[in-house]
Amino acid sequence: MAEKSGLDLQVMNELIDMIFAYPGLKQYSKRIRNLDFDNVGFDLSTAFKDIQLILETSTEVRSPLQFASIVNDKYIAALANNLEKKDWIVTYKITRMLAGL
Repeated sequence: MAEKSGLDLQVMNELIDMIFAYPGLKQYSKRIRNLDFDNVGFDLSTAFKDIQLILETSTEVRSPLQFASIVNDKYIAALANNLEKKDWIVTYKITRMLAGL
């Protein structure tokens, strides 16, 4: 989608490097392992709004993002289960529910 939107791929590469270097990812991993979704840093309702914007943009540039659609479906399931005030990582709970866990 970035390339179809005319974004500089070097800038996108730097952004991805920066995201994966973020120390908070280890904290998220620990919180997911402990099923700690109440310590909200980024709530699900905000994450849902963001994924809607991403999908809207991908549609505009005609660049399908299948993974974003899957995430969107999980967000909708989480919202349907009244989890909008939980941290966005509560989608892990939805994944477990869909797996029968």
